[in-house]
Amino acid sequence: QRRKEAGSYLVKQVISEAERLKILRLLTITSQPEYFAAHGFKEELKGQRPMFMTLADEDRKTPPTCPASIRLATADDIPDVQALIGSGVAEGHLLPRSKNEIEDQIREGLFWVADTGKEVAGCCTLDVYTEELGEERSLYVKEDQRGKHIAQNLIEEGILEAQRRRLRRLIAITHEPDVFRHRGFKDALKDQKALFMNLAA
Repeated sequence: QRRKEAGSYLVKQVISEAERLKILRLLTITSQPEYFAAHGFKEELKGQRPMFMTLADEDRKTPPTCPASIRLATADDIPDVQALIGSGVAEGHLLPRSKNEIEDQIREGLFWVADTGKEVAGCCTLDVYTEELGEERSLYVKEDQRGKHIAQNLIEEGILEAQRRRLRRLIAITHEPDVFRHRGFKDALKDQKALFMNLAA
């Protein structure tokens, strides 16, 4: 009981500090979800698996070639990116991203698209949380372009940018763990879950 009370107190402290700092969203990866669920954290995407990569330890091969050019997204790509993410949200695999979020990530050079020359077939972004930690997010490839290694190449761009920024650790929360394993990500502990909490703006 005392341990449970201590855990609950710590979660309250984290939420209070996040509100003070005007942080809008919290993520935790935990094997004790009850401590967080009691304070409003939720498992927003069912069946998603948290994965990790320690960049200093990674030893990856170059990803297989794909039929698309992976490039930084521009403002002109925003409608296509919104459509891709919208499809992922509809399928229950992605969380929504606002237009402002997408614009900010593009300005920071943290959003990539897969361009076949005829269409934007996929996208991925790197959210940088601290000087050491980032998350690969919003990975989506159009259904008719899957199985062509586009996702691996999008993930790779995020990893390379994380290395350029000297991040030490990446996380991903995904329903396609094999794709991330191919790029060097490792599974979280078996009973760990990813929980989210949205704070008032």
